[in-house]
Amino acid sequence: LQNLHHQHGISLTSEIGPHDKGNGVRVVGVRAERRQVDAIHRGPEDLTNNPVKYWPQLMVPADPDAQIVEPYTLTQLGNTWFAEYREADHVMESGEGEYLVTSMRRIAGPETIVVPILGYHGFFKYELDSVREILPEGANAFYIGEPTNIWENGNPEKQSAPIAFYQATIDPTRRLLRTAEIQNNLDLVLSLL
Repeated sequence: LQNLHHQHGISLTSEIGPHDKGNGVRVVGVRAERRQVDAIHRGPEDLTNNPVKYWPQLMVPADPDAQIVEPYTLTQLGNTWFAEYREADHVMESGEGEYLVTSMRRIAGPETIVVPILGYHGFFKYELDSVREILPEGANAFYIGEPTNIWENGNPEKQSAPIAFYQATIDPTRRLLRTAEIQNNLDLVLSLL
């Protein structure tokens, strides 16, 4: 399957990308009368998949009525920390920053979280209540590292991951655009590129 894009009647690009970034295929077709390609732009992947460089321009006013659930799941873009967008039922990391963390302080507490497998053992899902059960006093945010499966009798029975707790302050007045919002805003993408 191919997406065909015509721009100003000069060229067409065809992207075959059913996979994640980096393992799809790109094809560029040039009209015969053009005969020469001056340049091929790398595209918006850096902007949409890794917005470290662009995050200040991708902040927009937040909905003042939005419910902000604690504890916050933290993620890092470069050297900047964000509270993540929550996925449905708060059971899987989104990996996308939402609110800018303006200050944070590490809180001592458990260094590992062990949770039941929710669905397929290849995905790390957990209930937010599992974090609340081990949340130390004074902490309102956490960062989870790379998970592993705990095997018993040849079967994955539980999942474990390193966890760190923080007292964090966020700026609830602005939020970082989600990847889909960036990709669907051509004017924004072109202005940043």
